[in-house]
Amino acid sequence: MTMSLLERRYRSVLRLLPAAYRAEREEEMVAAFMEMSGDAPDEENLRPRWGEIASVVALATRVRLGGAGSAPRSFAWGATVRLIALLGLAFQSVYAVFTIADLIRAGALRAGSEAVLTPGSTVVLLNFGKITQLGGGALICSAVAFIAIMRGRVRVARIAALLGLLPALIHPFTQPGWPWIDPFWPSDLGYLLSVAVPAIALLLGFHADVPPLRSPWWLTLLPVAIGVVFDVVTRTILSSHWALSDLLTRWTGDPEAIAWSYLWLDPQGLAIVGLVVTGVVVLARRCGPSWALALAVLGVPLLTFRLSLIVATAPEGPNAVLWTTALAQSVLVAALIALLTATGLKALPGKVRPGAAVSGPAPVP
Repeated sequence: MTMSLLERRYRSVLRLLPAAYRAEREEEMVAAFMEMSGDAPDEENLRPRWGEIASVVALATRVRLGGAGSAPRSFAWGATVRLIALLGLAFQSVYAVFTIADLIRAGALRAGSEAVLTPGSTVVLLNFGKITQLGGGALICSAVAFIAIMRGRVRVARIAALLGLLPALIHPFTQPGWPWIDPFWPSDLGYLLSVAVPAIALLLGFHADVPPLRSPWWLTLLPVAIGVVFDVVTRTILSSHWALSDLLTRWTGDPEAIAWSYLWLDPQGLAIVGLVVTGVVVLARRCGPSWALALAVLGVPLLTFRLSLIVATAPEGPNAVLWTTALAQSVLVAALIALLTATGLKALPGKVRPGAAVSGPAPVP
């Protein structure tokens, strides 16, 4: 029997589904779609309705990023995406504490946020100045999304994550000449990735087949507590660094004598330390593919942030120390991303062969 044009188009849409799932249920789904469409000649040039396409996309997401009871490989990918969301939003929650604390101090001192941080440091301009201006609301939305998803409020978490995406998407295009003449555009890109990747992972990973989390309040608010502790500790260290920097400047005549330390004390620097420590533990304990792959994905925004420093500073001149430190951090993060990716992909379960029994959500045309 000759296949109609509409049926071919339905089958093209169904190619979004895994091959094993299509082998078992494609005929059933095509028959249901064709029955709802009725008999229509090819001359009418009918196409699948947008609602039908959306239902297939949603089903493909649920199958490929499965929850409990799904195929091992689908569950591993689903766990990876959910870890990306949780860890990324947790970092944004910690970052939100830094940002709010800076704004409070800036308001108290009636000065810009740059005046409260390390005077004259390139790190201030790249990692705090612009991001504080554009990202305070987005970071707070990410923190709200983390708290909501940890407490099982999936809808609230999705709304907060989407609201947090808006300033990150809009800001770069409001800058004159961006990205062609803006030397700091990689920093904007890193910020966009750090907000967008966890938000998209939350939207995709926590679908209808995943039971909502019911985490205790102490675990839910842990990133906020960590942010408060880190903010106090880093400000204390930076205060002593200013005095030490003045002393070393008098001795050596180099105002950037300990500038390298600033790149380990800003939120991205602390995140790099956390990424390296966690990555080493994951690799040493063989924690499975999900942790390795999630950490590899979350390392990409951090790498982009540090690449922005390499682009914006010169290897020779007053920013040589910052450039060298940023380069070393970039090499470290890039090597860890490659190692985590290779380890995670190697540890993934095998694909389900067509014809094997498929577990997962039933098709809903």
